[in-house]
Amino acid sequence: MNSILILIISIFLFLGCNDKKTIQTSRDLEKYILDLPQVEVENNNVNIDREKVYSLLSRIDNSIPDKLFLIDYSDWSIYMAKKDGTLLDKKGGQGRGPGEFLGINDLRTYKNENVLQIFDKKLKRLTYYNIKEASFELDYTVNLPNYEQYYLQTVFKNNGKNVGVFRVLRQHRGAVENKIYLHYLDEEFNKKEKILETEGAELIEVERFEGSKRFEENMFGNETVWSYDDGKFVYGNAAELHFMVYNFDTDNFSEFRVSDIPENKNTSEITELWNKRYKRIFSLTPEYETYFKERKFLPYFNSIYANNDFLYIPLANYGNEIGYIIRLNKETEKLERIEVPSNFFMKGVNQSGIYGTITEDSFEGNIMVSIMEFK
Repeated sequence: MNSILILIISIFLFLGCNDKKTIQTSRDLEKYILDLPQVEVENNNVNIDREKVYSLLSRIDNSIPDKLFLIDYSDWSIYMAKKDGTLLDKKGGQGRGPGEFLGINDLRTYKNENVLQIFDKKLKRLTYYNIKEASFELDYTVNLPNYEQYYLQTVFKNNGKNVGVFRVLRQHRGAVENKIYLHYLDEEFNKKEKILETEGAELIEVERFEGSKRFEENMFGNETVWSYDDGKFVYGNAAELHFMVYNFDTDNFSEFRVSDIPENKNTSEITELWNKRYKRIFSLTPEYETYFKERKFLPYFNSIYANNDFLYIPLANYGNEIGYIIRLNKETEKLERIEVPSNFFMKGVNQSGIYGTITEDSFEGNIMVSIMEFK
């Protein structure tokens, strides 16, 4: 699916509806959230020098609390800044040489090693930087092997071993394989033993060229998402708040769920408004109009973030003036809520708080960085 189209859809889904009338989705769900204990946060918008960083990508990293990594997608540069936005160093740029990129699909910091990892899907390459106090230096690059129909989504290290998350969507003679796989990788980053597999994102069957029908990821449907933290891989599907956890140290699985949360109900108002807002998309793919008329429930989320004992779940916003993030204690299953601006996109969490971006109410709006520290 076109990445820009996904970004547009994600922004509209998260910001909700911009019409003057308030669209009420699920009163029971909102009441349930408001009855949860609240975690107070202080919102600190970060001032970035926009004469230097022209086109800030929404993908940021603040895993190391005193370091902020930003991407300028106008030329695929990487900036390192202080928490207050002061720019410290710049690397990268567009190209195919060492330390250059044709796109940046994922960035990850290893705080114990002071290492920054960048994943470029177009170049099929990982780039590693050593993080210094006020700079970061290119260390080495890895040219990834051909995984054929296994599409690498991200790479992370666990106990010195590299692990890859792969997406597979294969269709042949009416059979569909729609899976997310977790594999160990060898020193050349080839796939080794499989750790786990789970069902992929919700699919929709659409008619394409010359009347042929294909299944593809439903851009408005339930996604399968994951998060890795401290030797544990957490994953789940947005159809429900049910999560599995794989523990690398013990090679065991566990699970937890929010069993009493109300369903996130669709409404005729939402269906009507989305048909209007995405008229062009629906004209190209009329199956979506039928899909919305028949859909009863909406996805709860499109991302999760694990950190220590907690799982942070940013709830999809379908029109509320306030955004909500559920904090779930994985051990006690206690729930709390964090209230954020409706245009806040969570991107991660560290020991001090959560961080993300704030986007104005249009796709053309500027993106700002926001760090929300726990009070």
